[in-house]
Amino acid sequence: MVALKKLRSLLAISFFLIFLLISLPAKAKDNANRNDLSPYEEAEFLIDECERLYLSNIDTLKPLALNSLRLLEFPLQEGDDANFRVGVLARTYNVLGFYHDRKGNIKQSLDYYLLGIKAAERISDLTRLEELYNNVASVYLDIGAYDNSFSYYSKSLLISIQLNDLENTANMLDNMSFIFQAQRDLDKALFYREKALEIRKDLPAKAGISRSYNNIGLVYQLRGEFNIARELYRKSLLVNQQSGDLAAIAINYDNIGSVFSAENQHDSAIVYYNQNLSLSKDLGIVKNIVGANISLSKAYRKKGNYQEALKHAAEAYQSANEINNPNLLMHACNELSVIHENLGNYQKALDFVRIGNELNETHQKSIFERKILLKEELLEFSISRRMERIKMEREIAQNKSESQRKLMLYLSISFLTLLIILFLLYWLRQKQKLTASQLELSSLKEKRLEEELATKQRKLTSISVRVTQNNQYLEKVNSIIKDLDQDELNSELNNKLHDLKRQIKESTRIDEDWINFQRQFDGVHTEFSKELMEKFPQLTANEVKLCRLMKLNMNSAEIAILLNVSSNTLRSSRYRIHKKMNLEKGTKLQDFLLKMG
Repeated sequence: MVALKKLRSLLAISFFLIFLLISLPAKAKDNANRNDLSPYEEAEFLIDECERLYLSNIDTLKPLALNSLRLLEFPLQEGDDANFRVGVLARTYNVLGFYHDRKGNIKQSLDYYLLGIKAAERISDLTRLEELYNNVASVYLDIGAYDNSFSYYSKSLLISIQLNDLENTANMLDNMSFIFQAQRDLDKALFYREKALEIRKDLPAKAGISRSYNNIGLVYQLRGEFNIARELYRKSLLVNQQSGDLAAIAINYDNIGSVFSAENQHDSAIVYYNQNLSLSKDLGIVKNIVGANISLSKAYRKKGNYQEALKHAAEAYQSANEINNPNLLMHACNELSVIHENLGNYQKALDFVRIGNELNETHQKSIFERKILLKEELLEFSISRRMERIKMEREIAQNKSESQRKLMLYLSISFLTLLIILFLLYWLRQKQKLTASQLELSSLKEKRLEEELATKQRKLTSISVRVTQNNQYLEKVNSIIKDLDQDELNSELNNKLHDLKRQIKESTRIDEDWINFQRQFDGVHTEFSKELMEKFPQLTANEVKLCRLMKLNMNSAEIAILLNVSSNTLRSSRYRIHKKMNLEKGTKLQDFLLKMG
């Protein structure tokens, strides 16, 4: 009944939206106050401005592109070119995708690029599709989705060959080589890049040659041939400085710095990394800012300057966190954990290791979800195209009026909306069933484990109490024997009492209950003894026994009774263990043991 009510509500909302779609165009037509330029021409002007400002002022792209989208929402007027509007729309989505890509917002970038592809495919704009396919492939490469990346690069390459676009053909070969580089197939990566360089040498533009030098240098650097790599990077830098390509220059600085770092020439590496950082900040490229800070952190750390390394690693972490980029955050966390470990801040190091692991799990899950999302979007797009084709065939066959064609479009949209609603309801119901089943199974497992642990803990406590009581009783008997007047006893009785005292002392040290205690202790704290012996094999058996009792959070008085030793002897034993474990001054032995296992 609840699902049926939800369905009825959703249907009512859908029909209301359809009514608004029918009524709004007429109102917009009456209220639109058009200037000399049509809204679509104004939108084109804004996108022209965006493409002019691509690299020089990236922060201005978003407001200009969003304003272009607003203008493109105006309904078609008499004399307007529908294909012109769709072409400007594709360019607008491309600009928004580029903006979010540079800001590190991966999901938003993919969403806008795919919308641009849909628009460009509607009007068969091959030039725009060539660019959009390349951009989508680049995003997938960044997140490690190599199959999707290769697929989109291949689509772009085929269009480049079809258009006889030699420059972009070289670009696609270069871009595809990065997939092989990421998969450590350096021979194939070098083959693609050398083919790209051969094409670019016959072209008038020098920027492509700079890119080829840079990318071939990367392969030689990965091979360990640093002199060749550095020479190629400097050739690339010289070409970029002549052309004024600031973004490419920043990449050159980072690559030259990485070669010096690989050769342990950290001072030279730091000079180039700082140049990369300064230029990336001027350009507002957040991903490059994070990368430059991480590179600087590593260089300072290798020099032993941990405070400077910590400063840059923290800045990288903050920048990556601001753009919510899990991949960059993982790298920053890894660097921070290593620095804190070197500084002796083991808890902070452990915290960043934990954060990094959580980010890695989230990152892998996010990649999987994005793949599912892409499949759903492509399916929706395929359905939409089929519906539009059916609509056009009916319009041609029946030759109906404009109002009838509009009605068919709105009916198609409502039908598609209904399908999506039904699918979502079904998917939500299945997800709820699966979640409930998983929670129930998890609860049962957790309850069983808690019961087993409680049982073992009770046995361990019982043995501890029994050993304590036994030792207390024997100590009491031993005290009574000491109080006897030795002078009044004959020699034979005196000797027997001496033997009895010795047996009592041995009984308090060697007892079958200790064996049971150890067995139960290892059942509760399964990894403690193993970890203790692996890390500190120099501990004696009695010291291991003392560590186990301290792991139970027993106080010194209780431990002294169990071990039948004085408080001074116990204090000395604790000091020896602290020294053997090489613990820092101020670190409490019992706190350290409680955290183990």
